[in-house]
Amino acid sequence: MEWTLEHKARLTQLWSQRKANGKPLTSTEIGLQLGATGAAISHQVRKLKLEPRPHPVVGKRRGDILAGAVHEEKPPVTRLPRVPAPPDLPGQMFERLPCRWPIGQPRSPDFRFCDAPTVPGRSYCHEHCQKAYVVKPMKDYLRGECNL
Repeated sequence: MEWTLEHKARLTQLWSQRKANGKPLTSTEIGLQLGATGAAISHQVRKLKLEPRPHPVVGKRRGDILAGAVHEEKPPVTRLPRVPAPPDLPGQMFERLPCRWPIGQPRSPDFRFCDAPTVPGRSYCHEHCQKAYVVKPMKDYLRGECNL
């Protein structure tokens, strides 16, 4: 769309216009009247340096947010105190989760997980770790039979 002086004047007029409910026209609504997209309207509004609208999510003006305006303080986040891990499982959860190897089709009624005890630091039991963590021989990589 070619932005003529008439288009720019009409855009400026529509940008300051309000609907019956007191809210401003959206970029898309203005675009429908001018024969342009909402993105084109937003771009032209920035080029013309028209007054920015309140941000729809936080209710603040975008310019204020970008300029680092002072906002209300949020209440402090209460955090639970850290509890040290037991000495036999450093860095692990307090209890070991069961093996998460899927058995069956996910949508079938008899779908389940293996639920055997896991190998420390892994998501699977010993049997399923052997299937999940397979290391290809170096000769396969050298022959180009493995994707890196």
